[in-house]
Amino acid sequence: MGLVHKSIGLLVILVSYIMSLVMMVDAVPDPDVQKIPMPYCLKKCMPICMKIKYADVPSCNKGCTLGCEQLQGKGSLVV
Repeated sequence: MGLVHKSIGLLVILVSYIMSLVMMVDAVPDPDVQKIPMPYCLKKCMPICMKIKYADVPSCNKGCTLGCEQLQGKGSLVV
């Protein structure tokens, strides 16, 4: 039961992080901004995800990959 709660907590944190990235991307005013390179997005996401207690590489890889795929059509990260 405890593992389920930790997994749900990890999912909530990842969704919050992805939503904040989307908000940053939506704030970019230039419509001619190029797409976010997937390796760059994953490079930025993975270290943040791995700081979450009980996070493991497969979970972070899946969450970051899904989030970065969602950002592909949104423009560029403002970092």
